[in-house]
Amino acid sequence: EFAIHRIIRLLRLSSSTFQCLVDASTIGDNALDPTLLPWLLQESFNSICASIILIIDECTSTIMEYSREGRRMAQGTVDLLLQILTVPQSAVTHLRTVGGALQALDKFGIQLFLEVAGDNLQHWIRVMLTLMNSISLSVRSIAVDFVISLLGETYAKRGSIVDV
Repeated sequence: EFAIHRIIRLLRLSSSTFQCLVDASTIGDNALDPTLLPWLLQESFNSICASIILIIDECTSTIMEYSREGRRMAQGTVDLLLQILTVPQSAVTHLRTVGGALQALDKFGIQLFLEVAGDNLQHWIRVMLTLMNSISLSVRSIAVDFVISLLGETYAKRGSIVDV
């Protein structure tokens, strides 16, 4: 039995834990050095993004042969990427995360991506529309690429974009 979904859950837990670095309650006697916090936060999320991209790249071809495990991996990956995108991040982290989402869309296929995104698909689109309005040109570009890929692959597979 594969346990890759457990690693993805651990990454999601790490993401939730790192969110405390942006919380106001981290100020006080036990607080970290405020000059390190922005760097630490960015590197924490960049590490999670790099890990999930590596997992998608290295494990997808093997795991997808087993539909149950492949679906669990896809569900965890899509949820984790959306969770990271909804936290205020740097342009670098947004680039990595949307890049991971593009890779997930490519490796899992549009059908599985739409299934596991499910009710969160509208939230995905809202987040991408927000990123398409980013001050960073590279973030805007990759967000546009993601939306075009999502809509294009949905239309190619189903003949309509009603699902999106």
